[in-house]
Amino acid sequence: MNTFGDNEVVNEFKKTLPELKKCKAILIDLRRKGGGDSEIGFSILKYLVDKPVPTFKLKTRENISIYKAWGKWDRNEYLKYITGNAWYDINPDTIYPAEENRLNVPIVTLIGNTGSAAEDFLVSMNSIENVVLVGKTTAGCTGTPYIFDLPVGGMAFVTTSIQMYPDGRKQREGVKPDIEIKPTIKDIIEDKDPVLEKGIEILTDKIN
Repeated sequence: MNTFGDNEVVNEFKKTLPELKKCKAILIDLRRKGGGDSEIGFSILKYLVDKPVPTFKLKTRENISIYKAWGKWDRNEYLKYITGNAWYDINPDTIYPAEENRLNVPIVTLIGNTGSAAEDFLVSMNSIENVVLVGKTTAGCTGTPYIFDLPVGGMAFVTTSIQMYPDGRKQREGVKPDIEIKPTIKDIIEDKDPVLEKGIEILTDKIN
């Protein structure tokens, strides 16, 4: 699953469910997964859970110009708007299991250069007992970026929110693997994939 930017990913996943139901274990590779729509990931995740799991929580700055102006006269009530400490909080949502075709098998998810919507996917996946994350810490680049143009055709992204685990830990630090594996230069030269090899090893041990 290399993108959560197209709903067709969900349709393709659903088409594979009859075959996936025959599997004893599943390996999901999210190492090159960047941005997209978190809801697309959640539409897949509901087939991997057997009980409700929480999504991320977030907070974003509240910018109300008149409150900043009033803060000059009534500092106690509106001081937070002057100092940039006014926040709007959004509590976690809940992902409910699919009514049918759920995949209740051991799962290994490979992570690495993983960001944005895929990290939201992993935050909820951390609540699933039969999942092991293998690879390296993700990018920690969540937060619905505000995109604007720069001179000479450039473009910049600035995070507009702080997204967190349901318990309040900041997702900005990245999602850490249960088992850390970092490919070496030698691995790359020899076309080896130690992260994938470890994932297969873990699942082989679980089903034997």
